[in-house]
Amino acid sequence: MQTYVQTRVLREAQHTFKWEVQGELVGLAAFDAADMEMPRRLPDHDEPIWYLRVVALSCAFQRSGRSQAVFTEAFRMMRVLDDSRDFVVGAVHPENSWSFKACAAVGLDKLYCRPDGYWVVMGEIP
Repeated sequence: MQTYVQTRVLREAQHTFKWEVQGELVGLAAFDAADMEMPRRLPDHDEPIWYLRVVALSCAFQRSGRSQAVFTEAFRMMRVLDDSRDFVVGAVHPENSWSFKACAAVGLDKLYCRPDGYWVVMGEIP
């Protein structure tokens, strides 16, 4: 995994999940509790959401279909921590087609493109 993920994101995130098999890191997720304005749902109301900082697989496990398992466990943990938060939001680099596919597979759809070029994805937590 990238040094940035292993150091900064994991250190700063409110919640983390690491998936290890026989002492080897397979994947991880990091997320924070946050609020987001959702005018279509409730105008003038901030909705409590989960902000997904990262879902990542070690290089040896990328493109292996295991990302859905990491998402599923992260979503399960989110529900355990706070069942009142129904939505998860994240950001995906515009050139990361594999991340878009992984997000779509778990119900996270493109919402809008930020000024920095990253796409905001959002979906309901199962």
